[in-house]
Amino acid sequence: MKHDHRSKRSDREPQSNHDKLQRALNDSKRQRIAERFGAKFSPPHPDMPLDVEAEWLDNIERFEEAALSAERIRIREFLGNPAFLDSKDLSPEQLSQEIEVVIALLEDNNIRVDCLSDDVSDEDFYKFLTTELMDQEIEDLRLEGFTACFIYEEFHPNNRMDIEELSRDFFWRLFRRDVRFIDFLFAKKGMRDPDGRPITQDAAIEQMKQWINSIAVFTTHTTAVRQCDINGDSAVLTVDTSWTGLDATSLAERSASGESIFKVQRLNGHWWIVQMTIAGFEWRERKSSK
Repeated sequence: MKHDHRSKRSDREPQSNHDKLQRALNDSKRQRIAERFGAKFSPPHPDMPLDVEAEWLDNIERFEEAALSAERIRIREFLGNPAFLDSKDLSPEQLSQEIEVVIALLEDNNIRVDCLSDDVSDEDFYKFLTTELMDQEIEDLRLEGFTACFIYEEFHPNNRMDIEELSRDFFWRLFRRDVRFIDFLFAKKGMRDPDGRPITQDAAIEQMKQWINSIAVFTTHTTAVRQCDINGDSAVLTVDTSWTGLDATSLAERSASGESIFKVQRLNGHWWIVQMTIAGFEWRERKSSK
């Protein structure tokens, strides 16, 4: 038994040292890529295995190295200047089939195009694929494992979809009790509490953390968008919300049901939360400074 215990311990320690070394190597490589190529990285995902992250960084560096000397050409040239049928000459069924043909051609050449909204008609999407997308420039290189990715909404923003996605991201983090990146959702300036009083981003995040820490676990939760009113660069989103959970201190059941209201503002092309009322979330009274 004593020998087995020592064996298990020795198995764990080298692995821990290996992880520390690999993490340091990954951080060094990320910094080198950023300094040399101007790349910008989000914080590494905590669930990503270190060896997978290392391979990912190797691939990025390999691509950036090749891109330095690669010529930029239009996608239509990259594809060999294909000819496309005019959407006016196609029936609805033919239009759907031609979209699949174009998508297949793009994928065969390591180009992926996604359309996130159900509101885009086949005619509009087909026109985008065969005209607007074809004029976009990419590096004239082909590397195994690399795909050039485009999203329709990056060219034709869908404000309602973006605002609803913002709220989904918020609730996803909330019910997972994960506030590590919640500052990516809150406006840096102009935030207000539910009563309309100014509040800093840091203060809002601290209040969220205190509330989340008061709940040991969320056991059930549902959200459904009821209404989204957009007025220029401002919008109000109403979400029917219900949840149950266990109190962190007593483990007694806690629950709430009602409206969650987000007031959001668009700045530099992105939507940010500037004010919110969340079902069951009571903002703590803040002491006024004298």
